[in-house]
This record gives sequence, C-alpha cells and structure tokens, in this order.
Amino acid sequence: MPDKSPKRVIIRLIKYILITLILYFIYKQISSQWEQVQAYEWKINWLTFAASIVILWIGLFIKSASLKLILSSFNVELPILRAFRIMYLSNLGRYVPGKVVQFIGIMYLAKQDGIKEDVAITSFFLYQIFDTCAGIFVVFISFFLLGLSYDNISQYLPVIIILGVLIVFTMIILMRPEYLAKVMNFVRVRFKRPLVEFKLQKSIGLKLLFIYFAVWIIFGVSFYLFIQAVTEAPSDYFIESCFIYTASYLIGYWALFAPGGIGVREGVMGALLYELGGFVESVAYVVGLASRLWFMIGEITITVWALLVRSKKTHG
Repeated sequence: MPDKSPKRVIIRLIKYILITLILYFIYKQISSQWEQVQAYEWKINWLTFAASIVILWIGLFIKSASLKLILSSFNVELPILRAFRIMYLSNLGRYVPGKVVQFIGIMYLAKQDGIKEDVAITSFFLYQIFDTCAGIFVVFISFFLLGLSYDNISQYLPVIIILGVLIVFTMIILMRPEYLAKVMNFVRVRFKRPLVEFKLQKSIGLKLLFIYFAVWIIFGVSFYLFIQAVTEAPSDYFIESCFIYTASYLIGYWALFAPGGIGVREGVMGALLYELGGFVESVAYVVGLASRLWFMIGEITITVWALLVRSKKTHG
C-alpha cells in the first residue's frame, strides 16, 4: 500500500507544484517570443540526427556496463551484457520521483543474477559517486576552456561551490579509497544493514573515473550532433555542447523532486544555450524541450536491447 500520510501527500504535492512551475516558466519564455521561434529557420538533418542517436547508444551502453568493473571490487564476476542489463534497466527508475525505485530495481535485477542485495546497493552508490564526479570534472574543464567570466555564471555560484567540494571529495576517494568503505559501512550501520566487505583499489577507482569521464564526452558528442541536426548552431560548438549537456543533466538528475529531471534539465539547458550565445532565448528553450524527445528516442530503442539480454536465472 502506498504511503498516504499527510506528510507524504504534502511532499508529493510540493514536488508536482515545483515541476509545474518550472514547465510554466519554460512555456512563458517560449510563448513571449513565439514570433522568433516561428521565424527561426528550423531544419532537420536526418543523417546527423541518426548519428547522434547511435553515439548516444554507445554512451548509454558503456556507462551501464561499467557495473562489471564495480562488481570486481566485491570479487563478483558478471558478463558485460548482464551488467549492462542490470544497471540500465534499474536506472529507468529515475523517472519516478526520488531514487527509491532505482534501488528496488537494481536489487531485483541483481538478485536474478545471483548478486546479493547489499552488494547491488553498494555498487549502485559507487556508480553514482564516480559518474557524478566525472561529470563535474567535465563541467569544470569545459568552463575553463570556454573562458567564461564570473559575470556569465555568477548566478550559479552556489552550485559551483558545491561542485568544487565534490571534486575535492572525489580526489580523497581516489587517494584513500578505504575511507569510502568506512563511510558507506557507517551509513549502513545507521540504517541497521549488515556491513559489506569490499576493497576499491586505486586502479579501479581511476579506471571508473576515466570511463565515466569518457562517457560524458561521448554524450557531449551526441548532443553536439543533435544540435547540428536541428539548428543552425556554429560548427565549433562542441565544447559548449559538452558543458551544456553535462551541467543540465547533472542538475536535473539530482533534482530529486523531478522524475528523470523533467522540466529542470530542459530549463537549465535552455538557459545555458541562451547564456552562452548562439541562440535567442525562445529558441534555446525549444531546443531544450526537443532534447528530451531526442534522448527518449535513444533510451526507448536501447531499452529494447536491454530487455532482450537474459539473466542468469532465465538461463537456468
């Protein structure tokens, strides 16, 4: 039975109100300048669009299949396709507000391959930590390569400070991985969960960080091709594409009130497309909304592949 206590109802209501307000803001930005949207010379280069989807598939596969490397820290061996299946399908739970469904999903799918629930949950935490921190590195590097001034991003200063703290946290993990094990087991004790023994070697931590960093660049390439396919963006818009996609995705993903970052990701993306130049404000927000459809096309098609991968239980 779903929790219908007054507190839960109010929290759920606040989440929906926030999403509605964000979507309304995007609507106002577009409708107030609708003439510019109509006047824009929209085009779709289907070949470039198809290439963006293929590269998006590559990024999604590598990102999810990295679970195989994470599980090696627990002395668990899993075929790469099954690792992809578990992580990718469980990640679809992000379209439900909060992260609970993702946890339930990875426990259920991992159990089908004989992986303990505690190992699955801890692996998911490691995945989140390294994926997010690698994305932050991409944002910072892109920021400096673009030569953005303080005035351009001063309104995002609190977010930048938080990102900087997370980068320091990542470096500590890489230098002293045993600290992460202690912190995670401390949390598990607080929630009355059994301790999990794992040893995250520095080499594995560096490999994970490199893999996720490369994946964010791959996503940047796919987003760059998407932009080139549907707009008249300049051909040297690659670094901007990496910065915009990664920043907007991370902010949307960690906006826990928004399932799948809906509204938040598009709003941030539209704002950044406008702030970095190359697009009038209304067109920038239209592109942000269109990117959701583009991403969903990539997700739906690769989901079919993930569903075709058979688990150990199915094989048995």
